Amino acid sequence: MVLENIPNAEIAFTEEGYDAIPYDLSAIDSEKMNAYFDLLIENKTVLDAKLIVYLDTDSEEGIIFSEKVTEKAHQKGVLIGAGSDSELGLFAELRLLHLKAKLSIIE
Repeated sequence: MVLENIPNAEIAFTEEGYDAIPYDLSAIDSEKMNAYFDLLIENKTVLDAKLIVYLDTDSEEGIIFSEKVTEKAHQKGVLIGAGSDSELGLFAELRLLHLKAKLSIIE
């Protein structure tokens, strides 16, 4: 994805890598974000939410932003994939998707 398509994103480069900042909750309901969700739906693209990854960081803003983006994408009809790069595993990710992003247990 091209960075300019991410609403209000700036890149901060460090020796360790980069972070997209800030996590602007108002961007979730923006025209650009809705167009992005529509594009995902149109192309049958699965959103790889990875909510659990943010639990391994100190970024409370990142946690809240990822939960809200995933919840909004789900409400719009975007397919949500579940996987885990964390030691906590797939079932922890599924639980987060249910509790935080409001997916039903069966979804």
